[in-house]
Amino acid sequence: MKIKQDELTWLKLDNAALIYPATLSRKQAAMFRLTVTLNDKVDIDILSKAIENIMPRFPTFNFTLKEGLFWFYFDPIDDRPKIDGDYQNPLLRICFKENKNYLFRVRLYGSRIAVEFFHALTDGTGGLTFLLTLTGEYLK
Repeated sequence: MKIKQDELTWLKLDNAALIYPATLSRKQAAMFRLTVTLNDKVDIDILSKAIENIMPRFPTFNFTLKEGLFWFYFDPIDDRPKIDGDYQNPLLRICFKENKNYLFRVRLYGSRIAVEFFHALTDGTGGLTFLLTLTGEYLK
């Protein structure tokens, strides 16, 4: 049985993901970054539309991290992720409130698209799949 995004009220973190919220500190961000560099300058409007188009393909990316009484869990978000300019210092600790509560952020600089993920959300394979899907949708 397939569950629709709007029917989900929360999701349990898997065993590996439970480690990261508990170890989150000022010194340990538990983030990783993937980038793609294109031949031409990236158009932010087209990239925004590409993100909007692919988000239904990644339903668990539409969740934020919440702290329950005894454990952390994922809670759904109804908003769309924003795109920020890239910083000189990548992989800064993610401030969920400033990032519309998303556990990843999309950054843009010239012809480079970068996505930084909080490790409780996904691993490298899931992050790469997301970035490649975003890039493909952008180029389409």
